[in-house]
Amino acid sequence: MAALCLCATPVLAGGSQEETQSQSFEFPLSPGAATLNFDRFDDQDGARILQKVTLSVEGEIRAMVTAENDSVLPAPDFALNLVGFMTIDFRDLSTFVSFDEAFLTDGTVGPTDGVPGSGRDFWDFGLVSDTGSEMDMTDTGLDVFVGDGTIAAEVTGAGGFSLSGSTDATIVTTMFMGAGTVDITYQFRLTPTGACCFEDGSCEQLIADQCATAGGDYQGDGTLCETAACPQPTGACCLPDGSCVEATQVECEGVAAMSGALDPAMVFAGDGGGVYQGDGTTCATVTCPQPGACCFPDGSCAAAMFVSGSDCDRMGGVYQGADTACDAVSCPLPSGACCLEDGSCQDLTQDDCATAGGLYQGDDTSCATIKCPQPAGACCFDDGSCSELTEERCMDFAGSFQGDGTMCDTADCPQPTGACCFADGSCQELTQDDCVTAGGLFQGNGTACDTAACPQPQGACCFEDGSCDFLTESDCDAAGGVYQGNDILCDAADCPQPTGACCLADGSCVEQTQDDCQGGGGAYQGDGTMCDTVTCPQPQGACCLADGSCIVATEDDCTAGGGTYQGDDSACDGVDCPQPEGACCLADGSCIVATEDDCTAGGGVYQGDDVACAGVDCRQPEGACCFDDGSCVSTTEADCAASGGTYRGDDTMCDDVDCTRITGACCFPDGTCLDTTQASCIDLGGSYQGNGTTCIKADCPQPEGACCFPDGSCGVVTATACDDAGGTYQGDDVLCPGVDCPEPLAACCFPDGSCMDLTQTECNDTGGAYQGDGTVCSDINCPQPEGACCFPDGSCVFSDAEACFAAGGVFQGEDTNCATVDCPEPEGACCLDDGSCVVLTELDCVLAAGVYQGDGIACDDVECPQPEGVCCFADGSCQSLTQTACTDAGGDYQGDGTTCDTVECPQPEGACCLPDGSCIAATAADCDAAGGLYQGDDSMCDAVDCPQPEGACCLPDGSCLAATAEGCDAAGGVYQGDGTLCDEVDCPQPEGACCLADGSCIIATAAGCVDEGGVYAGDDTTCDTVPCDGPPGACCLDDGTCLEGTEPDCDAAGGVFQGSGTSCVTADCPQPPGACCFEDGSCQERTEEECVTAGGVFQGDLTRCDDDACPGACCFDDGTCEDLPRGACEAGGGEYWGFGTECATTTCPSTGACCIPPGDMFRCDEKIVELT
Repeated sequence: MAALCLCATPVLAGGSQEETQSQSFEFPLSPGAATLNFDRFDDQDGARILQKVTLSVEGEIRAMVTAENDSVLPAPDFALNLVGFMTIDFRDLSTFVSFDEAFLTDGTVGPTDGVPGSGRDFWDFGLVSDTGSEMDMTDTGLDVFVGDGTIAAEVTGAGGFSLSGSTDATIVTTMFMGAGTVDITYQFRLTPTGACCFEDGSCEQLIADQCATAGGDYQGDGTLCETAACPQPTGACCLPDGSCVEATQVECEGVAAMSGALDPAMVFAGDGGGVYQGDGTTCATVTCPQPGACCFPDGSCAAAMFVSGSDCDRMGGVYQGADTACDAVSCPLPSGACCLEDGSCQDLTQDDCATAGGLYQGDDTSCATIKCPQPAGACCFDDGSCSELTEERCMDFAGSFQGDGTMCDTADCPQPTGACCFADGSCQELTQDDCVTAGGLFQGNGTACDTAACPQPQGACCFEDGSCDFLTESDCDAAGGVYQGNDILCDAADCPQPTGACCLADGSCVEQTQDDCQGGGGAYQGDGTMCDTVTCPQPQGACCLADGSCIVATEDDCTAGGGTYQGDDSACDGVDCPQPEGACCLADGSCIVATEDDCTAGGGVYQGDDVACAGVDCRQPEGACCFDDGSCVSTTEADCAASGGTYRGDDTMCDDVDCTRITGACCFPDGTCLDTTQASCIDLGGSYQGNGTTCIKADCPQPEGACCFPDGSCGVVTATACDDAGGTYQGDDVLCPGVDCPEPLAACCFPDGSCMDLTQTECNDTGGAYQGDGTVCSDINCPQPEGACCFPDGSCVFSDAEACFAAGGVFQGEDTNCATVDCPEPEGACCLDDGSCVVLTELDCVLAAGVYQGDGIACDDVECPQPEGVCCFADGSCQSLTQTACTDAGGDYQGDGTTCDTVECPQPEGACCLPDGSCIAATAADCDAAGGLYQGDDSMCDAVDCPQPEGACCLPDGSCLAATAEGCDAAGGVYQGDGTLCDEVDCPQPEGACCLADGSCIIATAAGCVDEGGVYAGDDTTCDTVPCDGPPGACCLDDGTCLEGTEPDCDAAGGVFQGSGTSCVTADCPQPPGACCFEDGSCQERTEEECVTAGGVFQGDLTRCDDDACPGACCFDDGTCEDLPRGACEAGGGEYWGFGTECATTTCPSTGACCIPPGDMFRCDEKIVELT
């Protein structure tokens, strides 16, 4: 069995290198042989020169051996002897390896026991072996080692065994094998190479002989193709614009960097490179094709820039072919819809449309989709109005078309009639013009006097209560008023006002009109009332009484009651009446001086006004008092303490407390505990822990003593702590100085790696390393003897055998070191610059300018980086990739070593929307240069919607907006042309009915109607359908508000029309009356303004002074209160506190027995009585 390994070694001194082939062999003995075939040395066509060949061998013979003593005598010197040899022949090289080794027993082999294969006479030697190595080399006659094919290395071997120490013995051998490794090392040097340039401009890295044989030009030893400037052939190059230059093929086709041969300005982005005409051609002998004519959609023609016509295609043109000229081609002109003056449409060119006097609608428009404007004429409507419209529009509005080109100025449209109302209320049926001429108010076309409600004249109407209303004479008479005449206003009429009693603020009374009364701050008592029959209320105020209370009373009543009057209109809520004070006994038995309210609020007992604490004996609180015998009495805290009891708190009861004996935990010096009373604990010499404590929760201090710990140390702790620590307690109060604690055993490691459990002293005495208290040998890994350990990567560490084996290393033996051990260097894949891969050591890889891939890595397992070059993609982008990556990505590879800076990748095209709304195929750059909007790579004009140009669009309502021609048509407008602005066009305005100030109606535009002072009724309205109700005026409604409108609208709203041309600003609409409440509770029905002027509170329009009006707080003798009107309050025997007061904020005085000193005068019910 053989395995071949090819290894390369680093460069040796003098520049030599080595290449080693290694093969292993194994064959059975004896004898045995093997043939190993080694590759001859490859001189790589002279690039390598063989200097020396070395043959090396490492051989081994081995077997599994057992032996048995067949003699009746014991064999203490029983031994096995192994001998043999191995030869290797490799052409002129040969080696001889000998083997000789003895294997001893332990001297216990006994005499034969007659039983083969076992017993004391049997000895198993196991695997026995011996190794050896040799080498041979030559540096002459090396030609036989060079070339193709292989050379055989013939290996032969033989061996045998013998026993000594016995006169008769039996040997049994199995697996008797010869094995080893043969290395063939070729030492060589490299022949120098250099760049070799060929006529076609290419270059190869060759030795000088190879270059000469191939017909190349050798550039010298050590030169490189990357830096060699090999001359390139040139030829004529036809450029995209038709010009010609002489350049290399690479320069012409735009792949390599530009040299002086080409002007960079001649390179046309997006149209590829030139067309190379062949090596040796010249521009003088070559005719390059020229760019041809390009026809555009508008019929114009221009010469293309490029022979291919790609620029023509990108601009939406039609290329006529190379070498064509515009003067030799006929480009078709575009056509479009042409709107003629009569409204018809024809598809014509723009010039033909202009000749026919039409309006051209744009290239590629069609009469099938264009709506041409139609001629207009006069259109008469039923209301007599006229508008100039197209016939179709006239029919849509139910008009009568007078013919194309007719004018409203000359058309005689018949006028309708209607009711005409005059100022005196009369009515005639006339046309609107005749009505206005006669000074009437036209009621609308088709109206009749029978149904027309002509407004009647009005005037001031005075009523008995002095009020005035603007009414017709009949309405005034019906309301019981006195009519003052037509058109006389209430402001000019002097209606007589009624009088009545007026109560003034000081309680006096005068008879005046309501306005005079309220103007003087009085309270008007009603029309026709007399002072003789009216009782005016007197002013009141807060009155502080001697007991600190407060009542509201007149000043006289307050003084008579011994109070202090606080002033008119003052309220008890706003005064602070002084309160009397006296002694106050508190709940805790103390006494303070306070008012009765403060005393009560503090939970005290008030002892009376002006009573001092010095004269008061306040009752002290009592509570349960417990004694040691468990008895209980109710007493004060002071008395309880004086009797030696325990006071359980104020207001506690003996029936509610537990006076049982109080105990607590008692700790004794020995750490024990007893639950007992404090006194008993002290008597027993214990330490009382407090009332309610228990031994279960008490932490009584425990006695301490010496404790021997597992580590042999000693400490003074409690018995519990000692036990918890695993120690041995030596007794209470025993100290460590008097205790001899045993020393613990622990693991002890020895230099040979063995371990024993010893005390620290024993370990130190025997030269061991103590591992620490508590350690045991079963848990300790003692350090093992160390030596050199070689790893597969050629590195070496100092380690023990086990660790070396575990790490995958080969242990070199005890006490070996890395300085003296030669660990073999590993090999791995090495990636070279050209992307190839060889297996080398890391150093050899670096010397070969390669990239080492790692130890043990095979070339089949790595992907060496390949050279990169320009990769052009369909989108015009450029990346530097390997050829494989470029192809996989769908790109076009431009060659190794090319760069994106020097290669022009063809750019993609897409749809380009031009400003005129058309679309062409172009590159993004060409589209941008043409002012277009690029729609994206590979987009198609058929699939994009280019924005169309906009212009002014006149809508049917006369307004104008910016829109496309299509959008304008969809909106029913008339497109004014691309680029037109609304500010620059005059759109025709719509018309409608216009009601003039005199009630007549005309057809006009909205602006024209305003200019005439009329009211525009809306676009397309007609006077027949719009009622013009005459001039508006002010309209007074029942609630006193005013609206401006026509008289019919006013009548419909139930108002009183103030006349045409009147305004709410100047109209004096009568205000509705309502209930007006005064502070004294009286009520009058007045207008809101009159009520406020008189100092009252207005209750709302049309409210009445009924029994429920003007409520206020009503206090009764029993101190209760209700919110009632004054009449209801007084009828119920209550005291009315005034309008606006509320029971929620009013304190009614309460009544009770009142003791009056004999002979004093006291006022009761406004009568003075003398009491006895």
